[in-house]
Amino acid sequence: MLKASIIIQDCFKGSNEKYRSDIDGLRALACLAVVIYHAFPESLRGGFTGVDIFFVISGFLISSILYRNLYNPNNPGRVNIVDFYVRRVKRILPALICVLLFVLTVGYFLLLPNEYQKIGKHVLGGSTYISNFILYFESGDYFNQDSNQKPLLHLWSLGVEEQFYLIFPLFLWLIYKLKLSLFKSLVVFASISFVINIYSVLTNHGSYAFYMPWARFWELSLGSILAYMAMFKHNWDFKLQQTSGRLINSNLLSIVGVLLIVIGYFVIKSSSKFSRLYCLISCSRFSLYHCSRSKSLHKSIYLVI
Repeated sequence: MLKASIIIQDCFKGSNEKYRSDIDGLRALACLAVVIYHAFPESLRGGFTGVDIFFVISGFLISSILYRNLYNPNNPGRVNIVDFYVRRVKRILPALICVLLFVLTVGYFLLLPNEYQKIGKHVLGGSTYISNFILYFESGDYFNQDSNQKPLLHLWSLGVEEQFYLIFPLFLWLIYKLKLSLFKSLVVFASISFVINIYSVLTNHGSYAFYMPWARFWELSLGSILAYMAMFKHNWDFKLQQTSGRLINSNLLSIVGVLLIVIGYFVIKSSSKFSRLYCLISCSRFSLYHCSRSKSLHKSIYLVI
């Protein structure tokens, strides 16, 4: 018990270093890949997997905040849910409102009445964070031609992300109150979601696996597991990182992780029925990069990006 208390105290002593510029750079790289994919799909045919990497990054960042609140030794067991959601609304809503108003305004002058009615439905879905459900029941296929004609198609991922944020804080609070193992609970949570995803794909319900939040939560949960390792197991390390070659091996992991991210953008194809194996590889690419802990190289990669 004393050892655990010391670890948590050390964790919060070092929590001033909250901002990771390299992760911001990778997040930009993930978003840029998705934009290029939709603008020039033949040039970056695997760019859509940037969403998968973005999900892992989001899970990592939001979980780090929640862990600091819930396991704060000065005020343990408290998560200000209202404050958490208010900060989310302040960060996302202004830009979202601008996008929705722009689409409604331009659509009023350019679209036919029936087309404008569909836009209205998508605006409603985007403003209530349920675009993924609307798109699934409307066409079900992210990669078909009809989907390419939808200006608010990208809001499906925001829906999945916000639905995760709706459930995950309550999930963590329940784990804390029941005194369950945080790490084991996260693994079980991620595994259930991943099994749902795999089962959906194997039973020819690929679109269900793509859009439904419970089939996507495993990606954000992977980020949560990484956040757990970074915060509560900050002394863990790979066996290959021996003292004599620590810097070289850390740099090697960073380089390999980034290369896998970039290579995946060019190799993975949407025509492969969006294999969950590819999703797992996409998420693992960021995980490998994050685990390297080479701060000097991380900063350099951020500056390059």
